[in-house]
Amino acid sequence: MSEEFDLDIGNLPAKFLFDFIVDLIGSKIYNQAIDDAERLYERFMGILEDSHALKKD
Repeated sequence: MSEEFDLDIGNLPAKFLFDFIVDLIGSKIYNQAIDDAERLYERFMGILEDSHALKKD
């Protein structure tokens, strides 16, 4: 707050503000991270399948 708004709010109000923001958007960020991880997993599985197809007997 002090760097962006030139306002010193102290530790306790900063904690309350942080908790409020986490409550407000935390689940959306968490769900987006899960969705991103699932997409990465699918991409890595595709790469793994492709690499197995390239193996020689």
